[in-house]
Amino acid sequence: MNESEIFMAVVQIDDPQVRASFLDSVCQANSGLRARIEKKMEQFAQWQGAMDGFSGKLAERFVQISNEASDVGSGHSIDGRTHVQELPTLLAGAIVGTYKIVRCLGAGGMGEVYLARDNRLDRHVALKVLPHRYAHTPHWIQRFEREAKSA
Repeated sequence: MNESEIFMAVVQIDDPQVRASFLDSVCQANSGLRARIEKKMEQFAQWQGAMDGFSGKLAERFVQISNEASDVGSGHSIDGRTHVQELPTLLAGAIVGTYKIVRCLGAGGMGEVYLARDNRLDRHVALKVLPHRYAHTPHWIQRFEREAKSA
């Protein structure tokens, strides 16, 4: 395994003892490799903590906006335009990876945003997905990925 593959594998391991055993087995006597992996893990944990805080605040704001505009989609207007609601791609209770969909918060040109429960981190998050009508269109998939990377 190369360094990137080791890192990608080790961040998937939640149990610290299992993680340490895995690093022992793949790094063996290469203390430099282990130090680089552990440094990357530390940086990743810091980044993940920052993103978790941001996601939590974003989910709270989406809930607030959704509650304020609960009648959008039934032909009502909050911004001077009439909105027509499409059925959401995901229904409440659907499982997407480690997320359980609570409800659809809104939809726009680039996707649908859901209030979801992250079962791994045991908290609510905002989860954005590409609408089904664009899911198989390379152009839209690339735009969606660029947007995700820039967030």
